[in-house]
Amino acid sequence: MKMTQNERLLSALLKGSKISAAQAASRFKIRNLRARISELRNQANVEIDTDFRVARDGKTTAVYSIQK
Repeated sequence: MKMTQNERLLSALLKGSKISAAQAASRFKIRNLRARISELRNQANVEIDTDFRVARDGKTTAVYSIQK
């Protein structure tokens, strides 16, 4: 049986991965990571941390993870 985007994302997070939107797009073909994270937080009752990182060019990127 094929896993859903949310299942693959949750599996990676539970294994300790830290995932940004760019990584989610390339690894899981997820275009709207924020929506998938919101679904996991609400439906799967998973506590997911958000870390905001600022690049040298001033752009802010959200990186999601689960603290163990």
